[in-house]
Amino acid sequence: MNKNYLLPILVVAISGILASSCQKEEVTVERNSPEWNYENTVWQNSGYTDCGGVIQTPINIETTKTIKSVNLSDITFDYNAFDIKIVDNGHTVQVNRDAAKTNNMIIDGITYEFLQFHYHTHSEHEIDGETDEMEIHLVHQDPITKNLAVVGIMLNANGTTPNNFIKSYLENFPSTENNEITTTTTIDLDNLLPSNRNYYTYTGSLTTPPCTEGLRWILLKDKVDVSIEQIAKFEETHNINARPIQPLNGRTVLEKI
Repeated sequence: MNKNYLLPILVVAISGILASSCQKEEVTVERNSPEWNYENTVWQNSGYTDCGGVIQTPINIETTKTIKSVNLSDITFDYNAFDIKIVDNGHTVQVNRDAAKTNNMIIDGITYEFLQFHYHTHSEHEIDGETDEMEIHLVHQDPITKNLAVVGIMLNANGTTPNNFIKSYLENFPSTENNEITTTTTIDLDNLLPSNRNYYTYTGSLTTPPCTEGLRWILLKDKVDVSIEQIAKFEETHNINARPIQPLNGRTVLEKI
């Protein structure tokens, strides 16, 4: 059967899954939830039953098996500079939004508000079985349905040239855990994004407990360069905070070209 014929059906199916999954704004582990770590990632055995689901993230994206299309929606990023509010939550270092500033992503006519970003070393997703040194996740939410959409950006160590956005992030890392700090350092998410906004997209989950399913994942195809020294500083704080690859279980990955 012609793959171009299948594409609208697949897009509708994915949209239906996303629309049916209403997420709460809380995207971190609840205060009284069981402890978890990256040494034992079978989190469903620790009470997080969704982590044993069939549409989990991260995945290995096999580029020869994606459904490629020029007709997938462009992404519009409406980002504005804001002062860093940052917290080390014990698993990663997270920068939270400034609700007074507009920071939105628009795709398929849906506006998702930016909530927070955080990092993983090494990358959680794989492309054709290969990881990168790091991956940053920009977490967004539809304020009406509460559905989540996450933009993943792969970071690649390029030698000695530092990335200025990453420099601002690193320089504000807290010295203690679970204490949000408001800084006077201003960042603009536009400065993190690659110029080419083509992407892979599929339906998945949070990559940390509670592993809630039904999220829209958008993994940008172009990588962002950072220095080897910057990667090393991330690893000093949280090294190998990446969940293992999860089974695809028949899901389709769409690729915008």
